[in-house]
Amino acid sequence: MKKLKNKNVLSTLLLIYICGIFFSLGMTNPPELLHCNQGQDNFVARNPILWIGSSNKHQVALTFDDGPDPIYTPQILDILAKYNIKATFMVIGNKAKKHPELIKRIIDEGHELGNHTISHPEAPKLTPEELEKQVSDNNALLQNMTGKKLHFFRPPYGYFDVAFFMTCRQHGINVVLWSIVPRDWEKSDASIITKRVLDQIEPGSIVLLHDGGGDRSQTVAALPGILDGLQKRNLKAVTLSELLLK
Repeated sequence: MKKLKNKNVLSTLLLIYICGIFFSLGMTNPPELLHCNQGQDNFVARNPILWIGSSNKHQVALTFDDGPDPIYTPQILDILAKYNIKATFMVIGNKAKKHPELIKRIIDEGHELGNHTISHPEAPKLTPEELEKQVSDNNALLQNMTGKKLHFFRPPYGYFDVAFFMTCRQHGINVVLWSIVPRDWEKSDASIITKRVLDQIEPGSIVLLHDGGGDRSQTVAALPGILDGLQKRNLKAVTLSELLLK
């Protein structure tokens, strides 16, 4: 029992340490749903998670989770096209199967796809084998649909696990979180979402937004204001690959 308690303490201390790094580097809003599977402290410490890009370039990345959605994804794509902006869509495989035309449009218009699992599960409830399958199956699905290699995986709810890391390593995929979370899932007014993004935006920021998983009308309404604000700050929104890998 004492050994188990010590392991729990170590896991808690690791999370505090990680969040301390975020704050020491000037990250005012670290991932609020960050979790670590207990007992994997050393592994996680050796495998960094991407959450922010270089501050040396006037670039940021807008990412959209939980799609594609037949209502909101096309509206977001229309706005991005109007501003000539590229983004990264973290796609759920089961939704991609239902809307292959949206996957095609995302790729055709120069945006990037990321892996967000097949079904967006609650990871702590799954076995390591089930977690691996969530990543591998979605990776295979999206690559077969597009003919393009995926470079990024975002775990649902920000939960990271050894099974996720190992599977991503096998496929040459990077685990990525975010540095700005405007909490657009709360159905906040568009002006509030816009303000939350622009109050924190800086070179290298990765913004977590959603094009699926619920009513995203306020996210759609907030997007023009966000893009106008980026232009005024001389910040260009790019894909995750351009921000992090080039």
